[in-house]
Amino acid sequence: MNYEQFIEQLKQDKSFTDVLELLESLRGKMVYYFSHDDPDGISSAAIMTELFDFMGIKYKMALPSNFALPKEDIKDDAYDAIIVTDKGTLKHYDSFYDENKPFLTIDHHFTPGVPEKVMYYNPSLKPNSYCSASFICHNIATALGFRDDITDLYAMVGMKGDWVVDPAVDRIAPYVDAFYKEFAEKFPNLIEKRKNLAPTMFEASQKEVTTLLSRYAHDLHAISGGAFQYFYNDKDEDLKDVFQPDFAFDLLTGFRKTGKNPAAVKNEDEFLNIEGLHKNAKLLLKFFDSDWNKGMDLLSTRIELEKTQDTRVFLYMGEEMNLMPMLGSVALFDYSEGDPSLFIMAAKIGYGVHFSLRATGGNIHAGKLCGDLAERLKDTVSEDKRDMISGGGHPVAAECNVKIADYHYDGALGTFLKQFKEIRSDFDKEKFGV
Repeated sequence: MNYEQFIEQLKQDKSFTDVLELLESLRGKMVYYFSHDDPDGISSAAIMTELFDFMGIKYKMALPSNFALPKEDIKDDAYDAIIVTDKGTLKHYDSFYDENKPFLTIDHHFTPGVPEKVMYYNPSLKPNSYCSASFICHNIATALGFRDDITDLYAMVGMKGDWVVDPAVDRIAPYVDAFYKEFAEKFPNLIEKRKNLAPTMFEASQKEVTTLLSRYAHDLHAISGGAFQYFYNDKDEDLKDVFQPDFAFDLLTGFRKTGKNPAAVKNEDEFLNIEGLHKNAKLLLKFFDSDWNKGMDLLSTRIELEKTQDTRVFLYMGEEMNLMPMLGSVALFDYSEGDPSLFIMAAKIGYGVHFSLRATGGNIHAGKLCGDLAERLKDTVSEDKRDMISGGGHPVAAECNVKIADYHYDGALGTFLKQFKEIRSDFDKEKFGV
């Protein structure tokens, strides 16, 4: 099956065609558009905003820090629809229901419960359909007649950023295979295995080779703050007014304005050499690299818990750990020594408490664990603060965030340890298993 045939197959799915029909109905109207502030969400935003321009849909875009979109982010009612990408398929979104103003969330994350009133499209909820939000947005844009080499690049950057593809080790999620084959044929320079490039955060299982695609996704993750708000505004005067997710979006979409063909790119600096942005991009990468080295030293203090479901389990507890998710992905492969392993990192940070899980495989679903943990933590706060707690993710990568600055760290740890005791003593595969 080629990619064109894949898109035609998607058109047999009513949930997909409903999205196309909604977008067609919004021509000439105003959309409030929100996306996640990591490389996948930013790549999704690049595709969707260019699609809006192509279709004549007016829009206002934002990349807010909360994973779950809070109602407070809707500042007025001067819109005809709300569209959200890569920010969950959450029951919470039913609170936005308005029969006169459609709400659509386009997503790829596991969720403990889907909305019942508003529209959602999430193929990853079906078996064997793991992908990224950027890939889904590319599907939608292609079905509506908007696709070129640059939107292909956007989609693949998001896929790389969310571990859907890893050409350095020939790992490609089956659901995206048709698109990936076309991309590899058009842009072999971006997926070629190279030993002369520095390893990235994606080089977890090996560090001998990487690709230009990985380098680019690594840089965008570092520059954007990676959805974890590790911002560097206080590090340099030139960065004081920079909002890193918006900066990364401008950097990504700025490549189109250079007129370069992605097939001709020879080094990552060609992606970063965008007029007016190059200097600050390099500054942000410098501060990221410094944090990376410090973080690796901190993670060496992890402890190993009792083996659970034939999976080695490591736990790190600490404070103010920048770059925790990406660091854990790399460090885990060193600690696991080839065994199925799960690394649970829990940190007290400025905005509250952050749990980050990374796995090399095994029987425990990291996304389900984080989704369940978020629900337990929500039960500890008042109704008006429940939206400030979110959790979920994929089998091998997931997060749970408590964005309440004074939330008690020990209390969060206690809730987690109680949950993990249940997993060890009476494992519910439907609830926690892969």
